Amino acid sequence: MDYEDQPLDPERPFQKDFSAWKAEQERKSLPTETCAIHGHFWAGKYDQRAPNAMRITWLRDPVKRLISHYYYWKSVPEMPHSLHNYVRENDLSLLEFAQIPQLQNVLHNTFLRDRKLENFAFVGIQEHFVDDLQSLARQMNWPKRKRTPEQNRTVLEGYDVNAVDAGTLKKIRSLNEADLTLYETALQMRARRVASAPLRVRFANAWRALRA
Repeated sequence: MDYEDQPLDPERPFQKDFSAWKAEQERKSLPTETCAIHGHFWAGKYDQRAPNAMRITWLRDPVKRLISHYYYWKSVPEMPHSLHNYVRENDLSLLEFAQIPQLQNVLHNTFLRDRKLENFAFVGIQEHFVDDLQSLARQMNWPKRKRTPEQNRTVLEGYDVNAVDAGTLKKIRSLNEADLTLYETALQMRARRVASAPLRVRFANAWRALRA
């Protein structure tokens, strides 16, 4: 698990001095028993230490992701993150939260910085999580799972990612145009992947969608 960088935090090394942080990562080595790395980190972090590893990422609609991020932070009283503390201490509104520079275009500027989606072995879409997880499992030859656990769900009274007014949504979209472009590219990649899947897989996905 790799969640230590907190790459959106302006007080962490990743943001304060990216070149020095990157050089430090390249000097490190991985434990010999490492078979997978999962977390929230820059996509190029392990280029030197694991050059042949398969790169996998999951994207969510950038606007909905930011709204969920805001309400998740509002639901968590303490976190080792300077921006989280700032948001909580100043009781920022959703739009004020969205206007924080480090929280705009987080895919383009931070997590996928200098990386192209086409270079990933798999790009999943959170809005199609069940179907895409099964596609990934087939690609990786993973055993079938009866149920996928849910973690880190936002639990806050009044939270509804679909209930934000149109004006606020428009402003959030304008602040995250680069991420929206990346997300559209990911959707197009998924459409091609689904279209090339065997007929039985497409039928099973369509049947699940009808039953949802």
